[in-house]
Amino acid sequence: MTFIDLVNKLIGFGNTLITYLIGIAFIVMVVSWIKYFTGKDGGKDKEKWKHILLASVGGMFIIVSMWGLVRLIGKFLAIV
Repeated sequence: MTFIDLVNKLIGFGNTLITYLIGIAFIVMVVSWIKYFTGKDGGKDKEKWKHILLASVGGMFIIVSMWGLVRLIGKFLAIV
């Protein structure tokens, strides 16, 4: 096994992991939207779901950004 083969296996594992993380973040985002918009006005529960919604959107942004950065570096180094 060469270094390139090892890197390609790690990239494949990373792509699979990122796909699952994006799916989980999307599910959390949808649930938090539902809970936020169906919650009582001004309640503590609504504020909690607002924070979870913002965290899931931010998390998805970070995940996709890092995924793109890794892919860009991989193409630049001709690994992928």
